Amino acid sequence: METAKVVSFIHEDWKNFIVASYVIDGVELQVEFWTGDDICEFENDLMESMEDEINEEESAFECGEDINVDEPIFLCTFQDGRREITNSIAQVLERCLSMSQNGSGEIQSFELIECEDRQEPIHSELWHQVENGEIEVPNFTFYYSVELRTWVVPMEMCSLGGCDTNLIPFDDEQAAYDKAMELTRQGKEQQIGMPCHSCATEYYN
Repeated sequence: METAKVVSFIHEDWKNFIVASYVIDGVELQVEFWTGDDICEFENDLMESMEDEINEEESAFECGEDINVDEPIFLCTFQDGRREITNSIAQVLERCLSMSQNGSGEIQSFELIECEDRQEPIHSELWHQVENGEIEVPNFTFYYSVELRTWVVPMEMCSLGGCDTNLIPFDDEQAAYDKAMELTRQGKEQQIGMPCHSCATEYYN
């Protein structure tokens, strides 16, 4: 698996989760997803704290140089207990690979095992443009599927639960939006399709 793909997966997770746990080639990694406000709050707490036990705890952090508060920030806890604050997930993945037993130097497996959702996802500029009517609004929704790890446009919806089905995958948000607009200009709309497996199983059982 390409490191760049895993980096993009985790960056998408930053938009949707407060914290997530992964297993990367057998190495456990917990990531807290921070914004500029979070790092500023952390720095203020560190400066104001005068208690030795808190100072000792905070000193266990490694902080990458020149943290950019306008970019996604990641507080990473490795399975050996080390903690690092960084903008660079690629460097974090390199450390995980150095701790892995596979010895290949490349990511062989990547799994999201636990996560906590944000109350409100962090949306892109394109999403805000659509929501505000600044650009054309398609008849089809388009979004990032955490389960499938790709952007999708759903062509149909489950006739039982209304779940999105018949998903067309895309590499990025712009490509998904462009397809949604192409279908809209063709006069198409999302159709009600067959029940999805999950809803059908629940319904008939």
